[in-house]
Amino acid sequence: MKIHPKKIIKAILPYGIIVLHKKYNEYRKLYKKTAVNEKNVFDIILSVGVACRATHYLKKHGLRLCANPLDWMMSYSLETVVHLYKTKFDDFFIDFVKDKEKSLEHNCHWYIDRKNKIVSMHYDNVENDSAMFRKMMKNRFEKINKLLLSANKICFISHRNDDINVLKDFLNEMGKLYSGKITYINIRNTPPP
Repeated sequence: MKIHPKKIIKAILPYGIIVLHKKYNEYRKLYKKTAVNEKNVFDIILSVGVACRATHYLKKHGLRLCANPLDWMMSYSLETVVHLYKTKFDDFFIDFVKDKEKSLEHNCHWYIDRKNKIVSMHYDNVENDSAMFRKMMKNRFEKINKLLLSANKICFISHRNDDINVLKDFLNEMGKLYSGKITYINIRNTPPP
């Protein structure tokens, strides 16, 4: 499955300023009928945070091909993403704590992975059934990892305020793990004046 980056950017911009004109299936039909510049097509697109917005818009516009363990997670660094992919998510939410104050404040289950410094606020089974939660996330990783290993063109997308050198380091490290050509789209937006 190939996905065009213009569609991604249009899908993720906030507040519906620009709306995705075609759903992925419609795009796929169009792609088969027209000559599309191959450098603008991806086999897989994954959100790498910093929170849920990128995942939300990928899903909303039919561009999220499968679940990623980092979907719906918050407040993690790109260095953490690299660590988790290198270690196959082996230490993901092993040592966690529930932030009771934030849970009450946001009316959700707010858990913090102490080692990886990741916040989960969408899963109640982090604490209630942590073995099941970890197994689910490990299965997600294994599926994603197979797709990444076989992909020729990979896209990571985020909305971060990191320095350009942090983004370059991320690309270099992920390039050591996966042989496909990797593109990183980082959408920065500022509130209107």
